[in-house]
Amino acid sequence: MGLRSYHKPLFERSEYHFTRAFELQPRKIDAIIQRGVLRWREMDDFRGAIRDFNFVLKVYNEHQDVLFYRAMAHYRAGNYPASIHDLEMVIEVAPTSRTASDAAKQLRTMYQIMEELRPPAQLDDGPPILLGPPGDDV
Repeated sequence: MGLRSYHKPLFERSEYHFTRAFELQPRKIDAIIQRGVLRWREMDDFRGAIRDFNFVLKVYNEHQDVLFYRAMAHYRAGNYPASIHDLEMVIEVAPTSRTASDAAKQLRTMYQIMEELRPPAQLDDGPPILLGPPGDDV
């Protein structure tokens, strides 16, 4: 955290320049991708990153790297189902890519997390279990 605090002014300046680059050249979508990555990885601005990635995906709806980045931003934001969905989409869109291989590794972790977060199974509402004879209140 200390290193991030130390570099925060640099990150904010970089964020500004990525924004400015896109304003000057709206077809330069890489500036928005890089701003999203900066927000996700360095600034802990997961919502801002997800907005950037959503914008890119409206233009390039099957951009495997951006899907992966958005999945990781969702993960860091604690939205595990959205992260899983995006990781599965990466594998569907580009199954033989390196990004799909990375997505598969992340999916294994995500499935484990979801399994650990699953509430315990509900017990059958059968008759109560008696531990002693009726009326024997201990």
